[in-house]
Amino acid sequence: MFMVHDFTGHVIFLHSRTAFVNGDLQVTQSGSSNITLNIGQGSKSMTVRLHEAKAAEKRTEMKCLVMRLAELTTELDMKLEKANKTVENLKQQAAAAGGGIFDVGDKKKKGQAKGPAKQAGMSVINPGSKKRKVAKGVQFD
Repeated sequence: MFMVHDFTGHVIFLHSRTAFVNGDLQVTQSGSSNITLNIGQGSKSMTVRLHEAKAAEKRTEMKCLVMRLAELTTELDMKLEKANKTVENLKQQAAAAGGGIFDVGDKKKKGQAKGPAKQAGMSVINPGSKKRKVAKGVQFD
């Protein structure tokens, strides 16, 4: 895990994405735990020096990440519960009003009758005439 010191993460991300698309990234290692990232070329180039984080920094950062994820999960759970209650209330209101706004089509529609039953041997293309069977010839047993 490496810590960023020179620029904010957002700016680095935008510049590095553009540089990656254009093929303008250069990574060099200086020493055993330092990395230099050159992003872009010309006047818009950036140099970012990264160093490996120590165990205490990693532990603190992981603790912050886990706590933030827990907060976000709790917030999303509350939003989902609220949204589900809203949907249930709207369904109840629609049912009370007799509207079919939330009918998904799970139930079979009432009063939908099938067409007349097909008779065996009748032509599909011309329903008023019978199918003609293909001649099989003389059967000698």
